[in-house]
Amino acid sequence: MGRKPKMPVSTTQLANPFGILSSYLGEVWSDSDIPLTSYKEMVEKDETVAASLEFLAYNTANKIGDYIHPDSKVQDFVRKNLERMETPLEALITKLVINALVYGFAVAEIVWEVVDDKYMVKRVVVIPSDTLHAKLNDYDIESFVQNTGFDKIEIPREKVIFVKMGEGVLGQSALRRAWRPYRFKSALFKFWAIAMERYSMPILFGQTTDVERLVEDLRNLWINGVIATDTSTDIKLLEPRVNIAGEFREAIEYANQLIARSLLVPPLLLSTERSGAYSLGRVQMNLFMSAVERLAKIVAEALLNDFISKIISYNFEGVDSYGAFLFRTQPSAEEMSRLALAFNQLVGAGVLDPVEDGNWIRAMIGAPRQQVLESAKQPETEQELAEFYDSLFGGGEDANET
Repeated sequence: MGRKPKMPVSTTQLANPFGILSSYLGEVWSDSDIPLTSYKEMVEKDETVAASLEFLAYNTANKIGDYIHPDSKVQDFVRKNLERMETPLEALITKLVINALVYGFAVAEIVWEVVDDKYMVKRVVVIPSDTLHAKLNDYDIESFVQNTGFDKIEIPREKVIFVKMGEGVLGQSALRRAWRPYRFKSALFKFWAIAMERYSMPILFGQTTDVERLVEDLRNLWINGVIATDTSTDIKLLEPRVNIAGEFREAIEYANQLIARSLLVPPLLLSTERSGAYSLGRVQMNLFMSAVERLAKIVAEALLNDFISKIISYNFEGVDSYGAFLFRTQPSAEEMSRLALAFNQLVGAGVLDPVEDGNWIRAMIGAPRQQVLESAKQPETEQELAEFYDSLFGGGEDANET
């Protein structure tokens, strides 16, 4: 045991991180200075925001792989629950990630049903985050309250999966950084429409001795404006000296790049140019995959703590571990070639065993798990081992030769 402190150690939190009103009411709303309705508008109306969020969410869902547990009975039971849900796990993760990125947090209610004296998962419902606020008990979230417009529904904390991004009780929206380029882009479309109306539609100019009659005749044409003067008046129509459409298009594309950059999505994916630096693309993709890996770890931890733990504790006794989710790797063709060569040499040198380490090797190169050996006997003879070795690398002893 460590050194005993000279004074008694305080175990009570004294500071209030939520503000006076939240402390008095015991409830916390999103503290963003940008209304949640504005974030919702960004997702529903801006194609770049929606595409960037979906790209992040889909890659995050694809990153989280199979669930594993040291106890095969627990593992099979949990996997059975994940497979029987009305919403597939990947779709659930996608919704959680999008809600958490947009509003700073995501909440999903777990609906249980009893089947053969076991608590089984029937469905998991992701609740719109803009309808929720948190109810506190001694600075910890006790429940979530949903305002449906007609009623308020209180959902206990232990009945939900809670994913939070950033600091604070309810996290911080990732779209806050994209707010300024989004507003700038929205204004650009309005000004572009005004410029097109002003300069793209022709103005008719005519000179005549009967001005009123000429105006009446030209007014019936599909035109932006009419100018009629006497024969002695000279009028010059001003035209822009730059390509207005091109200027607006470049500005909007730049705003799109800023939006994507704020979400760590590679801007080259949104570029309309056909060429780009290969090295720059790799750097951007590496940064993006780092962001995806971080999101995957946050979501996987929430699933284990709020979801998998309950499936296990409600149906098993004396189980200390909640298992883990494997993370899928997505190596490039060059990386797969190098990994395959390295594993080939390590197996040939006896460092790795193709039977015991086979599934780990397959996971590293992004190949599917070997399912046959789970029900079949392990290879014992040299011939059986060679056949299994062929299934891993597509070649026998000759594969080690260069």
